[in-house]
Order: sequence, then structure tokens, then C-alpha cells
Amino acid sequence: MLDRGAACDARTANADGATAAYYAAGYGFGRVLRVLVDGGCDVNVPQRRSGATPLLYASSMGHDAVVATLLAAGADVAA
Repeated sequence: MLDRGAACDARTANADGATAAYYAAGYGFGRVLRVLVDGGCDVNVPQRRSGATPLLYASSMGHDAVVATLLAAGADVAA
């Protein structure tokens, strides 16, 4: 879908404001996150209800490899 122009940003978030990158990061799905990042997904979109970013979610769940992927993809540590 990403190859065909599907968006992966705040416009595609669910009702709580969580994006696919947010869920992939929080659940530790590193390979899925890599596909999303390579497809141009914004890794800095916060979840609307909590304000947590994918980086915060991944780090709070102890997903160190996902945190490294997010940082390499330009995740904002101050967000």
C-alpha cells in the first residue's frame, strides 16, 4: 500500500490519534516499523489522547531495537 501512495501520517491515525508507526513501535514490531519508515511514515506523530510519540511508547515498553530504529529515522527525542 505504501508503494502505491498510501499515507502514513496524522491523517491516517485512528480515532485515538494513533498511527501504524505508533502501534508498531509500542508492540515492538521492528520489521513492520522498518517497512513503515522506509515507506515514508512520520515517526513523530503523537497519539492524540496521551500525547505519546512512537519513540516514547517504544522506550516505555523496553523495545530497545525499535528505539534505535526510530532514532535512526529521525525521531525527535524532545517531542
